[in-house]
Amino acid sequence: MTNFNSANDTDQTIEVRTSEFPLPDNVPKVLHKLLTIPCRAPCNSLVLQHNIGKAEEILLSRVKGQKFVISKVVEMLKWTCLRSVDATDMPLAILSLSGPVHSGQQALLNVIAELVYGDRSAIYCIDCGEMREAHSIGRLIGAPLGYVGFDASGVLVTRLRERPKSILVFHEIEKAHESFWDLIYGMTGSGSFMSANGQTVSLGETILVFTSSIGMFESIPENINQNVSYRRPRFDLSAPYSDIEEGVQHAFTEYFLGLGRPEIIPRIALNCLIVFDFIRDISDVTMYFINLHVKNVHQKYDLDIQVPAEVVEYIADQVAATPDKLIYGIRGVREKVDSVFTEALVGFIFDHRCSHGRIDVSLDADKNIQFRLIAK
Repeated sequence: MTNFNSANDTDQTIEVRTSEFPLPDNVPKVLHKLLTIPCRAPCNSLVLQHNIGKAEEILLSRVKGQKFVISKVVEMLKWTCLRSVDATDMPLAILSLSGPVHSGQQALLNVIAELVYGDRSAIYCIDCGEMREAHSIGRLIGAPLGYVGFDASGVLVTRLRERPKSILVFHEIEKAHESFWDLIYGMTGSGSFMSANGQTVSLGETILVFTSSIGMFESIPENINQNVSYRRPRFDLSAPYSDIEEGVQHAFTEYFLGLGRPEIIPRIALNCLIVFDFIRDISDVTMYFINLHVKNVHQKYDLDIQVPAEVVEYIADQVAATPDKLIYGIRGVREKVDSVFTEALVGFIFDHRCSHGRIDVSLDADKNIQFRLIAK
């Protein structure tokens, strides 16, 4: 399974139990014990409803700088509750994720997996970069009769047979061969597909996710005579979110029209499309990583670290002053926080053999971060 965007997802797994929530008075007491079991599958139960009731709060704490995305995902999760009641084989949800790199897609999927299925292992990622050839589709659904490996099931068939309650992530769909869309057409239409040996595989308990960078880059001719071009970003940090969203939506439509597959557009490129933004709230993300490091140090060394607001503001200013880092999203922010704050903190703890005490953080007259150990 490919972990394609995990830079801002170092929090522990959510414990999704209905014991955290007040249950209605009309729920028989005999069910209370059952309802405190972690939700391992979508169902029309109070378990899923209560978990999704906490979705916005959890997403805001885990997926930074993406309020527009979170509002759309929360609505999608509510639909998932209703879809889980249906007796159809249609997927519980279909999402297409696009936007700047390292903008929180993996963190988002981790939260969805924990809320709907109970843990992150429900996520199964297919790298479409490995689907560039027409025959590579056999890796997913199995090889045709008479071909090498025809007696073995494809990885997608095996996964859904062993764990039908999954989030299937097709990563970088623009890299897949055109025949890949024949498979996706069936999956998003009838909610099932046919394996190479003729078995029908249902997606009725599955969430489908497609990720791509469609619309985020443009090709610039470098040598017209030699038909050579290079890719560059279409948007920079100054672009408003509305322009990014509109540009990506238009690019999705143009992409599938160019493939000659307009029937795919309403299935994954209209209401299903969720466009991420650049990280703009630098202070919030900076504080997130500082708190993360403070928490880790406390757990490992029993050290309480006091970071005043002026230090956080200084670090956030240092991050904001490096747009070359911000273009890489959460990963770029974390790298800058590490270089300005974390490396100095780690060096101080190592040099002073710190444990069981408190570290006060401050700025000197030259705006250098200073640490002072106060023993318990």
